[in-house]
This record gives sequence, C-alpha cells and structure tokens, in this order.
Amino acid sequence: MKQDVLSMITKSKSVAPLKVNSKVVPQLSKDLTTSLSQTHRITLVDEYLIKIHPSKKPAVDKAAQITAFDLDGTLIDTKSGSKFSRGPTDWKWFNDKVVPKLLELQTPIVIFTNQGAVVGQKTAKSYVNFTSKIKLILQELEKKGLDMGNLWIFASPKKSAKYQGPNAHMFEEMRKPRTGMFNQLLKELDSVDRSVSVFVGDAAGRKGDFSDSDKQFAENCGLQFQTPEEFFT
Repeated sequence: MKQDVLSMITKSKSVAPLKVNSKVVPQLSKDLTTSLSQTHRITLVDEYLIKIHPSKKPAVDKAAQITAFDLDGTLIDTKSGSKFSRGPTDWKWFNDKVVPKLLELQTPIVIFTNQGAVVGQKTAKSYVNFTSKIKLILQELEKKGLDMGNLWIFASPKKSAKYQGPNAHMFEEMRKPRTGMFNQLLKELDSVDRSVSVFVGDAAGRKGDFSDSDKQFAENCGLQFQTPEEFFT
C-alpha cells in the first residue's frame, strides 16, 4: 500500500466522518490555468488545489454517475518498489486489470488524490514531478483508447511553510477524508448521482492499511466504496 508523507505521520488510523456540505468558503485568489497535454489543462487554485480537467467541457448528464479513484496504491504503484515515487517515470499500473477496466467504464472517471509531498507552486520541483507524471499517465491512457474528455483529476497538495495567502484553511478542507475536492467536482458536473457512484481506494482501515481515509471519504461524499483488490478483478 502506498501513502503520502503526511498520512504516514498520522497517529490515528480512523478519522471521524464529516458532513458533505461544507461551510468553508475560500477567499478570492488568482487561479493559474495552463495546458498540460493535447486533451487536458491544469488549474492551480491558489496553492491548495491542483485540478486537471478536459480542455473542452464535455456534455454530461445533470445527475451523472461517476466512477472515482484514489491514485497511489489504487490505480498505480511505484515501479521501483519504493514507498514514494522517485520521479515522474517511477510508476506502473496497480495490476493488469486497471486499463481494461477503465476502458469498459461508460461513466465520467474522476481521481481524488492527497499529495502531501507536493507543493502547489508551478516552479516547485515536487509540483513539476507530479504534473509530469500525470501527463505520462494521461498519454498512456490516450494511447489505449480511453475517452479523455470525461476524465478529471483533483490533487490536494501540502501547505508550504512560507504560504502567506488568504486560504490557509482550504488545504485541510481539500484533503481526504474531507469533501473539498468532491465539492470542486460538483462545479464541473453540476450534480452527481451518488446512489450509483463509487469511489475506489486503498486506505480502507484494513489490517496493514495506513489509514481509512478513502473509506471515510466515500462515506462523507455519499458514495459506494470498494478497494482496488475488489474493483480490479
């Protein structure tokens, strides 16, 4: 199982459920949007959210069924076998079922990932490494024939020690199991049919898991939950 730096130092395995409808409202900040690939653009919201979204907004049903995933330890593992990625190319698919399963899906695909070792600054080495890795993943999925117009990625970076912006509280709000990233998705899709949507993640509170944050995130968002071992079979 893979985990980010902040998750490893968390003392408790269990996180209390939280309400989905958060009252936390970010203050105005300048969002930075740039091109990531031929199919996707990347928006850095202040420094507290990395949003990777289709270049062209697709037509999606008002109450869309989604299939959502964690990233590390769920869709991918490190190629090196290290707990943490050593660079943009240090990744491989979780197993040989991942890509075929993604290709079978007829729903929008969303990735929600905590990235506690990444700083949300476009010049930071950790940011460049992370976004470069995402670009490689997107390119591989495009080669395999995935509908790239229905794929979103939301990443929660860490707060830099030098951060002096107005939205310090938003870093924690974006971090799973809180629902900040899911609430950002609702701005893209308008509505999600939670009763038939699923979130797949490896932090399920099982023996050996570093946390149950993925399971709690699904519960807080009102989504069904599965582990990668259950989904990718």
